[in-house]
Amino acid sequence: MPFLIRPFFAGVMIVSIFAGIMWSCAYTEKIKDGQTAFERKQYAVAIPMLAKSFERAKRKTEQGQIAFLLGECYRRTNKPTEAIDWYRTAFDYQYGLEALKQHALALKENGQYREAIDAFRELGFELGSPYEYRREINSCERAIEWTAAKDEKTVRVLPSPANTPSAEYAPAVYAKNLVFVSDRPASLGDDMYPWTGRDYSDLFFLEDDMALPFPSPLNSEFNEGPASFSADGKEVFLTRCSSPGKFEDGFCKIWHSTLIDG
Repeated sequence: MPFLIRPFFAGVMIVSIFAGIMWSCAYTEKIKDGQTAFERKQYAVAIPMLAKSFERAKRKTEQGQIAFLLGECYRRTNKPTEAIDWYRTAFDYQYGLEALKQHALALKENGQYREAIDAFRELGFELGSPYEYRREINSCERAIEWTAAKDEKTVRVLPSPANTPSAEYAPAVYAKNLVFVSDRPASLGDDMYPWTGRDYSDLFFLEDDMALPFPSPLNSEFNEGPASFSADGKEVFLTRCSSPGKFEDGFCKIWHSTLIDG
């Protein structure tokens, strides 16, 4: 599927210029601590730094703040199991009710519905409003019922053989095939993406239940994101986010590609 590809600037030239200004300013600050890495959205980089800071902190309130940031890092890298304990630690170390709320939500996301119910009830008690999170509790109770259901009306959804533990999102259609974005190990490039700690994302398409990557130049060593194809399959608009250095900020542009001569 050979494509010619170029940046698409029409209507976004001012944004591109502004992004260039931001880009030139962002690299003056070298990441030396977990707080800075967190602020720069380099969550995978921030985790070991923050863990060391937590061990060195002498005051519980300081440890509570660091624990909350660790919970946020794990949540934003799609690791709710690890986030659960750090949010709880943050609450126990006097961070505040936001930590308990995120703890309850992480339990729910991880499928620990009974523990989530207890956490939501505790949160309501702490707020002095026992029914504040009644909707969340109801949804957990319903999930427990659905999980246990085994009657003839139960529908079991099985994963596709093309599914992996990696991120998979932003579906589109191209030439009757499903196209999606994934950061699975088959992506181009060898570097770790500082946000997630996994590979950079590429565009893949399904063919007979097999996920195949689009060839270059649509995919690159950088992050390729959601794509939109024309009805005749000869044009595509996609997002590419690139950075000049391994731990430097990346900025996104919309790219336009045209299929020529097959």
